[in-house]
Amino acid sequence: MTRIVSALSLAPLLLLAAGCTGSQTVPAGGSLHFDDGKPVVGASIRFVPAAGGRDATGYTGKNGEFTLSTFSAEDGAPPGEYTVVVTKTVAATNVEPAAAPSLSDPKAMAEAMRKHYEKSKEAAPARKIEDPVPAAYGDVKTSPLKYKLESSGSTKIELKVRKT
Repeated sequence: MTRIVSALSLAPLLLLAAGCTGSQTVPAGGSLHFDDGKPVVGASIRFVPAAGGRDATGYTGKNGEFTLSTFSAEDGAPPGEYTVVVTKTVAATNVEPAAAPSLSDPKAMAEAMRKHYEKSKEAAPARKIEDPVPAAYGDVKTSPLKYKLESSGSTKIELKVRKT
């Protein structure tokens, strides 16, 4: 009798777990561009659900295109309202690449490496991290990007951000 009661008490949990699969997602993807029309390449995108739950995420490719993933790769996102968070950072440096010396001359190679190292030490304070996307887009509390994903068909999402 206790086995039957235990099995019945697990039934709602099993149904809940079954409902948390990618089968409740809508295929979704699109593109991310700056307001001047140039694609935002190499950015991380998070669709944060307003009602709570798991974020849908994606990364932009060479044309700013992305595909959302929630429970499995490229499965889309559950229908609902989202705040979209975008981050992209680029390391900037003032160090020019060194000219490649002949590989057959170990002394020249060592000297070139030493010079490049010295030059990079001098330039280190000038290095900075640039974020071409304004910081407001990188925080769920301040991002102005909102999106409502409908439950019918696949969705092509077009997003625009302003440049810093």
